[in-house]
Amino acid sequence: MNKIEALKATRDGLDVTEDLARFAREGWKTIGDDDKERLKWVGVFLRRPTPGHFMMRVRMPNGILTSRQLRLLAEITRASGRDVADVTTRQQIQLRWLTIEQVPGVIARLEAAELSSLQTGMDNIRGIIGCPATGLTPNELVDTAGIAAEFQRIFLGNKAFTNLPRKFNVTITGCPDNCTTAETQDIAMTPAIGEGDGVGFNVAVGGKQGSGGPTFATPLDVFIAPEEAAEVCAAIALIFRDHGLRESRSKSRLAFLVESWGAEKLRKGRRVPPAPARHELRGTQDARGPRHERPPARAGEVGGDLRTWRASPHACAERADPARRRYPARRAIEGAAAQGASVQPVRDPARALGVHGHRLLQPGADRHQDARPRACRRVRRTHGQDSPADGALVGMPCRVRQSPHGRRGAPGLQGQGRRQDRGRRSRLRGRTRWSAAPGRRAHPRRRAVRRAARGARASAQVLSPGGARGGLGRMSGFVSFIGAGPGDPDLITVKALRRLREAEVIVHDRLVPEALLDEVAAGAEIIDVGKAPRRHCIGQSEINWLLVDRARRRRNVARLKGGDPAIFGRLAEEIAAVRAAGVPFEIIPGVTAATAAAALAGISLTERGAASMVVLATGTDHSGQLPATLDWDLLARADATLVFYMAVRGLPTITAALTALGRDPREPALLVERAATPQQRIVPASLGDIANAARDARIESPAVLITGPTVGAATAPIAVARALAPAASAVAV
Repeated sequence: MNKIEALKATRDGLDVTEDLARFAREGWKTIGDDDKERLKWVGVFLRRPTPGHFMMRVRMPNGILTSRQLRLLAEITRASGRDVADVTTRQQIQLRWLTIEQVPGVIARLEAAELSSLQTGMDNIRGIIGCPATGLTPNELVDTAGIAAEFQRIFLGNKAFTNLPRKFNVTITGCPDNCTTAETQDIAMTPAIGEGDGVGFNVAVGGKQGSGGPTFATPLDVFIAPEEAAEVCAAIALIFRDHGLRESRSKSRLAFLVESWGAEKLRKGRRVPPAPARHELRGTQDARGPRHERPPARAGEVGGDLRTWRASPHACAERADPARRRYPARRAIEGAAAQGASVQPVRDPARALGVHGHRLLQPGADRHQDARPRACRRVRRTHGQDSPADGALVGMPCRVRQSPHGRRGAPGLQGQGRRQDRGRRSRLRGRTRWSAAPGRRAHPRRRAVRRAARGARASAQVLSPGGARGGLGRMSGFVSFIGAGPGDPDLITVKALRRLREAEVIVHDRLVPEALLDEVAAGAEIIDVGKAPRRHCIGQSEINWLLVDRARRRRNVARLKGGDPAIFGRLAEEIAAVRAAGVPFEIIPGVTAATAAAALAGISLTERGAASMVVLATGTDHSGQLPATLDWDLLARADATLVFYMAVRGLPTITAALTALGRDPREPALLVERAATPQQRIVPASLGDIANAARDARIESPAVLITGPTVGAATAPIAVARALAPAASAVAV
């Protein structure tokens, strides 16, 4: 029995849903290897390149979303802070950069919107694909959206279908344009005509691409009526569950059972109704001709190019909103086409890739591409006179390939289309125009320098006596990352105070001095996103979303952080979020706790001949544990002043590790609690005794540990210098 079969025999994959709340409470590092595999049954994947972050795959039968569902996916993606989601080749959307703490809430929001991530990984029936133009193209024989939804209702959440030998791919299409690569699916239902000109499907089984190379589906020579299609798909899946090969993962696909049994035995199985096959209507693949022709009255172009490999959520939300605004809700009329947006691939001219010799695997123009001029704009709003408006339908393309960037922008900015061009034009309008005066060649940069010089010569007060000043000289929709200093409001920089007074939105941490918040402009929005140890009220992804959301509303945002924002302030994550969203930003440094604590203790962090370097380290990582990446051997041997931030919780371990690896336990050390605040306390002791001294003094976070050869010279307060002798005591400052 292979490892995965043993895992499934121990516990059903869907049972892991009972543990999601515990995983969210205890953190991703507590999840065992077996449970990491079981999480794939609920569509949650831990990605090795991004430790601590998960990918969630959302299934959509036939790739159809309502506008409300698309808007929800955009909101969830924005909250991740990376502002990007993937469209898969199976017409699903993958949400990335989620933390395990967010997963239970995301699953609940998906279920409320009638979406699901269940069974999108491992040995399950994967996303059901169909023609991306189903219900829209007049050539379609059967609208398969309802059949796909019915089949999904049969197996979704049903443990009878969660222990298949391997993954199971299904396509159901009523389109004759051969647009779903049916030959490579475990079940392929394609349009056919039966007796009495009845419309239905032919069935082929056992197609695959991996697991030993491509195998093309074997026709079962049966005709299936549309009302039987979902039940027949379920019956074939159960045959695969009961009789599929399980010894080797590489030979467990349905194709190997079909090869062993033959089509005749499978067709005569007790669950598959025997019936003679009828006329196959699916055409051959022709990359040159137009596909999915549309009635002119039902189609209109909207927006610009939409990347099909990776989509920007704010662009998706913008495309979902017009359908809701333009078509108010009304009674649905049977047989009418629903209005919405059909998102189809944007493809460049064919390029030779030489992947495989079969025609289905060769690159080429998209099968759904319109042959008319300017047909590269493939985002369409479709509507009918009697269209129901319960929600716009969005048909995802069945085959997706990344388009080269070329002239259309870099990764992370996909899907914005003309919206980017409008923003660029507005920026260009604000630039100085170049003009050549008669007899003199003036350059705009020189004129800008002269204007700046004239302004510098004018005497002006750097800061107003108090309150906020108007006249912000920067573009709107801007984020300033500001260091507020360690706790004393007088330690903030002049530039930081100016930006704070000019800001329209202030997003601040817990340790920011209250006096600084009194400096903000009247009417400014103040958002407290402070975190306490083991009590994170607002997650980092929500903070990232707040910054991007407020900046996109053309508002200037001050992200106010304690100390210096670039030192253990999770600045890199927030910069990545605003940069990915195309939001301009600046970083204004602040006085960090290390330098403030040293100054208040009357010591220098460096000293010629004794301490030639300073090491700033964290005593707690994002999970609340001691960082595993610290080189303790290097820290113990370094002739340096060591400063540990967030050191209270791991203080015994820090000191034990340093002294065990060779650092002198008699070396002087200081623990400074709430540096530069009225509640500041300094606990001096030797490195070997500082943990006990901190416990006796009941030191709490935030506090920094400073140890090194210069600490023994502490002169302020006087009691500190005395206490650096063997006895240690808490000193109030």
